[in-house]
Amino acid sequence: MYRIDGASATATSYCPEAWLARWLEETQQYKEPVWAFSKVGVRPLRAALAALIERLAVDLVVLVDGGIDLTLKGDETSIGTPAEDLATLCAAAGLAQPAIAMCLGFGAELREGIPHAQVLERFAELQRTGAYLGAVSLAPATSAGAAYREALAYVHAGQATQRGSHIQKVVLAAMDGEFGGATSDVWVSPLAAIRWFFDVRGLASTHVFLSHLEKTETIWDVTTIVRGCRKALNSRPRTSIPI
Repeated sequence: MYRIDGASATATSYCPEAWLARWLEETQQYKEPVWAFSKVGVRPLRAALAALIERLAVDLVVLVDGGIDLTLKGDETSIGTPAEDLATLCAAAGLAQPAIAMCLGFGAELREGIPHAQVLERFAELQRTGAYLGAVSLAPATSAGAAYREALAYVHAGQATQRGSHIQKVVLAAMDGEFGGATSDVWVSPLAAIRWFFDVRGLASTHVFLSHLEKTETIWDVTTIVRGCRKALNSRPRTSIPI
C-alpha cells in the first residue's frame, strides 16, 4: 500500500494518482493523500484494504470501475481484462464494511470483445436479485461533471507525455454529446456518461467463479485461475439486441 500526495507528481513518470492528489490539494483544499495498492491477489489486497479502513475510520467502501468489467458474471462471450477487477471485487466482498460499486464508460470496451447486450442482460439479472442500485448521468452542467472534466484536464496536462485513459476519453465525448465511433473499437453514446451502481456482495455472490480467487496471493495467481475457469466454462455465444 502506498501513500501518495501532490508532491509525488512528476511529468516523467506515469502516476495519475499523484496528479489527482495535487489537483485535490490545489483546487478542492483536500489535503488527504491518495492511497494506492500493488497488483496483488485477494488475500494481501483484502488485508491492505482492512488496514486502510481502520486507519481512516471508513464506514462505506466504493469501488469505481472505468468500464463495466466489474459487473460481469463470468460466463459471457468476453469478460474483458478482469484480473484486477475480480481481485478487488473478491477482496471487498469479504470486508466487514458495506460496499457498493460504481461503473462508468458503458460502450468503451468494444476492443475487449464484450457484447454489451450481455451487459444489459446482466444488469437486468442484478435488478431481479436486488443488487442493482440505480443509475445517474454524469452531466456536464452539474458540479460533479464540471469537477470530473477539470480533474481529467489537470492530470492530462501534468502527464502530457504519458499514455492517457481510453475510457475517460469516451466518457468525455459522451458528455459533449458525441455519438457513434470513428473506429470499430469505439462507440460513443449517452450510456457512456451514466454511472451505474451495484451492491458489491450481490455482484460477488452471483459471479460464477469468483470464490476460486479467495486464496490467491499474487495477481499472477488471479490471472491463472481466471484463465483456467474460463476454459472450463461454456462461454455464451455472442448476442445482440434489436435496438
